[in-house]
Amino acid sequence: MRGHPTDSTNHTRKAIEAAAFCLEILADEESAKRWTEAGRSKGAMKDYESRFSAWQVVKNRLKPIERSLSDTYEYYCLTVHPGLAAVSRQAVVSAGAFEFDHLEVSDQDSHDALKAQYPLALTNHLKIAAMLAKALEDMKFPLAANYHSKFDAVQSKLHKANAEFAGEMLAKGKGKQP
Repeated sequence: MRGHPTDSTNHTRKAIEAAAFCLEILADEESAKRWTEAGRSKGAMKDYESRFSAWQVVKNRLKPIERSLSDTYEYYCLTVHPGLAAVSRQAVVSAGAFEFDHLEVSDQDSHDALKAQYPLALTNHLKIAAMLAKALEDMKFPLAANYHSKFDAVQSKLHKANAEFAGEMLAKGKGKQP
């Protein structure tokens, strides 16, 4: 089995985009209209595309609220993009040949390295959910309180999972005490 660090990165990037799109749709009636009508015609799709460039929506909706999430998004875009910057971060030269960075999950050490991607992804997704909960609350969105209470329950479970993972890594001597 192979695990690429960019596997979870792509999901996190899409989650950040989804949160930004949600805020755009809730904050702007014209955006909501373009989003819901996108599939109706070529003209409607062009209107949608002009309004929903993912990078612009993230920049406009998230930067003022959550700078670290916007910075994470920018970094992840460069990581999963097929440009030179991404390739240079993923490619390693070994014995005079290029190899793409990946984790061969064939022994316990590499399995632990792949598992280490899990708390990183959880932490980023918790940031996304927290930012979204606060933004909905600030917008006085009718269901914000309900979302917030459900988010708190999920956040509690994810923090517990992260703590268990950290304890497991410490027991194996592969981590630092938080």
